[in-house]
Amino acid sequence: MKVWLVSFAAGCFGGCCFVAALLMLDIGGLGTLIARDQGALVPLLLLLTAVAGSFGVAMAVSSVAEEQPPRGGRLQRRALPVRASAAACRLQSPNR
Repeated sequence: MKVWLVSFAAGCFGGCCFVAALLMLDIGGLGTLIARDQGALVPLLLLLTAVAGSFGVAMAVSSVAEEQPPRGGRLQRRALPVRASAAACRLQSPNR
């Protein structure tokens, strides 16, 4: 649970940095549009929560998907036996 929260917080921080860069660089005139608005706090909060939340959820989900090594050491990787016959590997014509 703690790993998810750390990943979520890191993603939210990255999302906030992304929104700050988006507004400071005035991509598509978005920074100017929000700065000149009388109620600039509402669109700013909507943009921050949407982007930061999306980045946070993406980071948390990707941290869950990672394979964690066991406590005692490294992951043991082993080869899986695979059997393939030459007939299965041959290309077959669509006319058959």
